[in-house]
Amino acid sequence: MKNTWLIITFAIWCFYACTQSNDVESQTQDATDSDASLAEPDSSADTDAETATHIRFRPGVETVTILESPPGIAVTLVSPMGDDLITLTTDGLGQAHFAYVTAEYQSLESSGTNGISFADALVITPGDGYRLRDDSLTPPMLTEPFRVMGLDDPVDEEVYTSQQLVGTPLGLLPGIEPDPEVGYQYITVRDGVSLGAMIRFPDPRLYGDGPYPTVIEYSGYSPSRPSRPDAPSLIANALGYATVSVNMRGSGCSGGVFDIFNRAQHADGYDVIETVARQPWVLNQQVGMVGLSYPGITQLYVASATPPSLAAIIPLSVIADPWEMQYPGGIYNYGFTQQWVDQREAEATAGGAGWVNALIESGDETCSNNLKLSTFGFDFEPALRAM
Repeated sequence: MKNTWLIITFAIWCFYACTQSNDVESQTQDATDSDASLAEPDSSADTDAETATHIRFRPGVETVTILESPPGIAVTLVSPMGDDLITLTTDGLGQAHFAYVTAEYQSLESSGTNGISFADALVITPGDGYRLRDDSLTPPMLTEPFRVMGLDDPVDEEVYTSQQLVGTPLGLLPGIEPDPEVGYQYITVRDGVSLGAMIRFPDPRLYGDGPYPTVIEYSGYSPSRPSRPDAPSLIANALGYATVSVNMRGSGCSGGVFDIFNRAQHADGYDVIETVARQPWVLNQQVGMVGLSYPGITQLYVASATPPSLAAIIPLSVIADPWEMQYPGGIYNYGFTQQWVDQREAEATAGGAGWVNALIESGDETCSNNLKLSTFGFDFEPALRAM
């Protein structure tokens, strides 16, 4: 009986919210260039100085990722004030990932930020004027200045309107099977990272050809796995909703670096909502979010970013305080918390999920390329214990 009432509550709440037009006028967002596949030079920089154009990089939300650069070079992130923040060494593919710094400058041998304790870690402050410096050269060379994005930065509307997403029907009755070749695709967010997504439409024999009320499930589990929808999406499909199941960055086949609950994931959720809401098959260009546990928690921080096209959230089985989950009663949780974190790390590595390997073996080059950054996933367990 309890489960029946949950389903009824879910149907009434989300159907009402997702089918009502939004009375609040959508925000007009004039942005700096946020395609961000690679950083473009800043015309205000000193044109007389030779710049390090061989360092190819992508600024993100409180992050900077080096891509397609010479391997084994020491690269320093330089603040807008000219201070050295941290030095990393590019890996064998010429990659490095800047996400955290400390109050005192550090030089790490790794190409990521493992080795930094979260007890004194600082996020990279959004702003203009950052540079990267190649310290392996004599004299060292600097890139042109660039901006590290913030969660609240305006986003070019074209990021959302330029993407056309399609879905495949999931038959509630026998005779219709979803086609992964149609439903599985990638959604590009503001910094150029692509997120794996599986889109399923409700049975057209029962609910017609749309547009449909639409909900999004977003987590670091396996929501975008083409072969099997998670329970919240399956229930929503049965009730006549289109469902968009998205793997957050660094998980599944999604690009970028996996980092539990960081603000880049907030921004990605915002961008997914705004991109999906602009699809012609979405009723009233409004969407909701569904899910319990991990995909319940993600709803809270995505909603905190206030995407204008988000009509409703239904977060179930969420947590109130991550620290209390680690130290209930002041004792470290070697049970669920440690096992959960270890499993998230394992699945975020290349080869960590069987369905991801199957997509790569079937010829998904986007998935294969996205997983090149998986080596920069954080070693969370010791880092979180040090908090």
